[in-house]
Parts: sequence; structure tokens; C-alpha cells
Amino acid sequence: MIDCLPLNCFEQVVKFLPQEDIISLTYASRELYNRTVVYLYRNIHLNEKPEFKSDLELPKIHNWSLLCIPWSSSHKSSAERKLESLLRSFESNTKLCDNVRKILCSWHLAVPTLIRIISLLGRYATKLQYFEGYLDQEIMDALAILAPRLKSLVIAPPRKVPANKAMADYYKRMNSLIDHYDWSRISDLTLYATACVARPNVPNLLKIRSLHLHLRPDTIEEACLEPFYSLFDTTALEDLFITSWYKARDDEINLYEIWHLYEFHKFHNIKKLTLTSLQPDMEYLRGCFENYGRLEKLTVDYLLDATVDASTIKCLRRAHCSQTLKCLDINTDMLSPPLLTIDESGDKFVPTMNCQCSDCRDTFSQIIRRKYFPSSEKLSINGFSDVNARHFTLQMFRLFPILPHPLIMGESPAIAYVTYSLQDHADKVNELLACGKSHSRRITADDIRRLYYAHLHSLKKTFDYYLKSFPNLQYFTLNDIPTQITQVDEQQRCNIPVFYSQGYRSNQTYELVSDESLFH
Repeated sequence: MIDCLPLNCFEQVVKFLPQEDIISLTYASRELYNRTVVYLYRNIHLNEKPEFKSDLELPKIHNWSLLCIPWSSSHKSSAERKLESLLRSFESNTKLCDNVRKILCSWHLAVPTLIRIISLLGRYATKLQYFEGYLDQEIMDALAILAPRLKSLVIAPPRKVPANKAMADYYKRMNSLIDHYDWSRISDLTLYATACVARPNVPNLLKIRSLHLHLRPDTIEEACLEPFYSLFDTTALEDLFITSWYKARDDEINLYEIWHLYEFHKFHNIKKLTLTSLQPDMEYLRGCFENYGRLEKLTVDYLLDATVDASTIKCLRRAHCSQTLKCLDINTDMLSPPLLTIDESGDKFVPTMNCQCSDCRDTFSQIIRRKYFPSSEKLSINGFSDVNARHFTLQMFRLFPILPHPLIMGESPAIAYVTYSLQDHADKVNELLACGKSHSRRITADDIRRLYYAHLHSLKKTFDYYLKSFPNLQYFTLNDIPTQITQVDEQQRCNIPVFYSQGYRSNQTYELVSDESLFH
């Protein structure tokens, strides 16, 4: 049936299918293989860790094909074997290469294997336009054969981790490699050095659509810092990503000043803004809200989990972009007490049940009180080991995180870099609580799921505040917990967790009763 669809209709169906279903279609018939393999190889995510799958339908994620890496302790060796399998597929059938349009790779994949794949793509991948995500200069060297037709350019750093200042040889080498690219084609630019390194011999401003700027102490050349608006067309830039590689102890360095970040306030067409690993600067952030009237996606993930303060959130609510915002990812204070806190003296745990639904009451009595704090003595904190053993929210989101953290929810697959399954998480907690396999208060995977749901319920007031403030919000990640906004009926919306959503019941909605229904 599906093989009878016109090609344009077939594409509309395939883009909603997960990778496993697309692979299955390739085995159904020769006709379906020829149609489907095009989409299977179009956008390839070369991941080094397993994908962390969502229970929800996130259509854009299905645009990517990933290496199928099992959940095991040997992720690296599995990733290398899968990468070699992809290489063999390209070598045995070079026609597959011509289906590839975009590749996003992880930093720690085997460089020699990647270079061999690039060599094949250079000869056979006539449609390839984007190759991003790498850190190695050797990969940039290998891409020279593809450079004239690429729309992406990654100017690699001197080394993966910043160390001593980059030498003149590094800049000379970068300028030589950049010469291979056609700047009239480049739309996506990733810089691991000051922007002047990318200064080409062209008379016009660069029409860059997406700029990823990595602030590194080893590649800043303050003497040649040209204004960003003298390099890039201020009307063309729509996606701005800024991340810092400076260490936390460098907090006396004002990166916003030395890297001239305030100049980006002149770029008024920004639709997607990502700020990560920076020291917080509320003045800079408020300037972004005021100048980016078309902002649709915002991620703010400051160094050491610093929060966005309430006055800045109010500024965002008043800004024009509050009406255009679709995706929001921030760390900020909750509007109601969390399930578990530590008192001001630091000597005692304080569990709080602010949702009175039956599920939360049961979770509070049967899990929190019975298993984590079975006696009043267990509420006392005698050392940091007690915090590690009994602070269940700290465990779920920091010590043994049960969730991945994609930068923009719904755009690309979530990768389990440091993520535990619910069962693995429960096993770790039981070790800390010294609960053996036959212990009556042993924590189970279902207990962790219920604690997660109770934590989500404790966020009701905060969720409702943001839904009211941003009417077009589709995804909201609050303090590293990603949710999708669901329209329940004409009047009500609620937050559904992107992960472990099956079985979740929201406490944000109510059954609406009409006047007539009262008499039936």
C-alpha cells in the first residue's frame, strides 16, 4: 500500500517514522528499498553513546539516522564498531553516499575511520552540504576535498581542550584551509577562535544564518577583534550559539566584554539563542530579550547551574518575543516548595507535599517516608554521605541522572552521555542506603518513576506561570527537566514529560463541566 503513494506523499509519511520502521521498510521490497534508503542516509548523526528515546512523538527527531549503540558499559567500542560498519556499507555500495546531505558527528569518534568515510563522501556524495560537530584539525584537512560545495564550516581549535595560547602556525593553517571554501555558500559557521580568523577576502558582509561561537582562552586574539557587525550581515543571522570553555575559577574575567558579546544586540533577526557555560549576566540577557523580537527558541544554561532571576523572567514576559517564543530551556527558582529541601542550618531534610492528589499522597507515604526517611532520625544530616544517600532529587538529576539534556528539545535526538536507566539508578541508590536485594525498603525502578512524577507535580505552579506568560510555548525545559506543551482542550494546556511520559497524569488540568451536563 505505502509503495503506491506518490513520492511527495511518501516523504510526508516517512518523516514521521522512527528509524527502526524506516529500516524495516527497506526489507519489504526492492521498490520500497529504493524509495526509503534515500531518507535513511539523508541526515546522519554519528553518535558515540546510545540514543535516549522519548515516549512522545517528536517529528524532527525522525529526520536523523543514528548509530544503533546498545546500553552497555562498552559504549566506545560499540560506537567504533558501528562506525566501521557504516564505512563498510559505503565501501560496498558507493551509491549510498550520494543520499547523504548532512552529517553531525560526536567529538570522540575514531578520527581515522571518520577520515576514510570523508574520503568516500568526497568522491561520491554530490549532495552533501553540511558536516559539523568535529574538533579535530585532521578532519578539517580531510574535508578540504568537499569544501567548495559545503554550506557549513567548522574552524577547529588547536587542540580539543584549551591549554597554551595558539601559535602563529595554527592561524596560518586555518587560513589555508578556509581558502578551500566558497563563502557565498556558507550559511552555518562554527568558530573555536576569534571571528577575525574567518575573515575572507570578499567585499561584502558574510550572510551567516547560524553562528556557533566557542569562547576559549587559547584562541582569543584581542588585538584583531573586529566588531561582529563588520564581519556578519546583521539581518542574516538567525541562530546564535555561544558557549564558554573557560574554567569556573576564571570568574574574574568578563567574557561579555573581552569577546564583545554586547555587539550581538545589533543582530535583530535572531530566532534561536543558546548561551551555555557562561557566567550569568542578567543585563546582557535582558538586552537580548529587548532586541530579539522574533525569538522562538531560547536556552540559558549558565556555569554551575546559576539561575535566571525573577526580575529577568519578568522582563522576558514583557518583551515582544514572549509572544513568539516556542522553546524555552532555563534554570530558575520554583514558585512553590520542592519535594525535598535542606533547612537553613544544613542539619535536616525537609520533605514537603505540595500536591494533594492521590498519587502524590501515596508516593509521599509509601516511598519518601517509608523508604528514604523511615524514622525521624533519618531526617538528620550528619555528613555529606547522608545527602548523597537520601536526597532523591539530587540523585535523579545530578548524581545518577535519569534524563538526558538536549539543548533544544524536539530538534535532534537526545544522547545518553551520562544517563542511568531507572533500574540502574535504583541499584545505585540501594547501594548508598545499604539495602540488599531482600530488604523490605529496597528502592525499585517504579519507585523512581513515581518520585519523578511527584517532582513534576510539585512544579505545577511554576509550569502554569510559564504557560500563561508564553502563549505559543511548545517545549519547556525547567531546571533540566524537558516537557512538551499539550493542548488538552480549548482552554487548557499542560506540561507532559518528554521522557517516561507513559502513565503520567498531569495535575494541571481539570474536567470542564458545561451547564447542560449538570442536569444529565
